[in-house]
Amino acid sequence: RRPSDLINHEYTQGYFPKSYAGSTIFKYNPKTEEISSLGIPYFTEALVALYLDEKRNTLNGLTVNGKFFRLNINTMELFRYGTIGRMTRTPDRIREMIMDNNGCSYFNNDIGGLTKFDPETGKFTDIDITLPGKLKDFRATVVSPDNIIYAISTEGFVWSYAPGTNKFENFGHIFGLPRQPVYTPNIALDEKRNRLYFLASNHGGGRIEEALGTITILDLNTGKYHWIGMVDGFEGCFGALVAKDHDVYFSCLGYAYEKDGFSKGADGKPVTRPYLLKYEPPSVLEPSK
Repeated sequence: RRPSDLINHEYTQGYFPKSYAGSTIFKYNPKTEEISSLGIPYFTEALVALYLDEKRNTLNGLTVNGKFFRLNINTMELFRYGTIGRMTRTPDRIREMIMDNNGCSYFNNDIGGLTKFDPETGKFTDIDITLPGKLKDFRATVVSPDNIIYAISTEGFVWSYAPGTNKFENFGHIFGLPRQPVYTPNIALDEKRNRLYFLASNHGGGRIEEALGTITILDLNTGKYHWIGMVDGFEGCFGALVAKDHDVYFSCLGYAYEKDGFSKGADGKPVTRPYLLKYEPPSVLEPSK
């Protein structure tokens, strides 16, 4: 098929073989290097999130159209729950779900909050909180060892939620500009230093060119943001984590370089490639200016 035919391929909602068969779940054993297929949980649906509930040995997943499912790896029983993940913006931007340390799953709902699924009871509950921003969503999340959920929205609002106490905290906008969307689909937690790390202002409409790819730290002890600096050659970042030695790693997309500058494709535009970015943060943060 021509590239122009694939622009909206993800959202055609057509049936195979006319369009898209759907995402397949694979299992990989690094010891034996064996790869096995666990099938397609939802035909014609692309998967955007997949989490393992280790206690129940069950995979929890969400499709691009917000359909939630659970796959029992022991019995291969597949449970489909239909359209659970919902957003107040256009449906083609569903990109994430949350699973806490107890195996409970969380989704955006139509009333600007979160809907919780409890695997023990099999029930869905709308939580009485209101997410910040106009879109009232989440784009990237991380769960702490004491089961606190930290999230950043598509627009750049950072918040936390504690399921045990139902405490919700809004940390504000990542750049202090609530009217300016700042797309930041990554977040990492250092639980020892009590910090969140971001590579803020990514590709797309929700970005600030003058601050593209800004390493940002949120000090959870003070609630203050620290903007460290910008990353050269940066195009996007869609994942981050903190190592035991406190170093931060960002999974990035950037421009490919040659001796004479950017590597260009057949269309004359710069070519991008994946990079792993390592950041060594200071042990003590200077006061924000």
